[in-house]
Amino acid sequence: CWTIDVRDGKPTKVPLKPKTGENAQSNNPSTWGNYEIAVQRYRECENDRIQGIGFVPTNGYVGIDLDHCRDIETGKIQSWAQEIIEQLNSYTEVTPSEAGVRVWVKGTLPGHGRKKGGVEMYAEGRYFTITSHHLEGTPLEIHHREEELKKVHAEIFGDSPKTKAGF
Repeated sequence: CWTIDVRDGKPTKVPLKPKTGENAQSNNPSTWGNYEIAVQRYRECENDRIQGIGFVPTNGYVGIDLDHCRDIETGKIQSWAQEIIEQLNSYTEVTPSEAGVRVWVKGTLPGHGRKKGGVEMYAEGRYFTITSHHLEGTPLEIHHREEELKKVHAEIFGDSPKTKAGF
């Protein structure tokens, strides 16, 4: 589960333990719960601080965040993000801000590059909120997209880790 806290004057999505509502940690599986418990807690929490459910990708799942790419009023996706969505062709949903989208795939991320501009890609150690606000025109399932993921990753982050000059 998750809630919004304000930290340093900025709203931040904070993961919560679904059983207790206490703060959870994206890098500590003992603070996580399962989908059924999270959904049940969310549905029962009318006056609780829980605002939704989330997911820490593991076991071959990859979350790709495309930030500030969607017009909140019209729903129009910017061309750079639309290209990525079409290349990956897997379940995609609108983020809680409604100004971004998140694409979910199954695959393996290369060992470098996780954030550049409005794009973030994570397969572990990162907490993602889930909205179930499906982006029309994209699959309803999360698909295995190993080759597509590698191609998109290389287009954004390059083929190999950056090295310092002279090494």
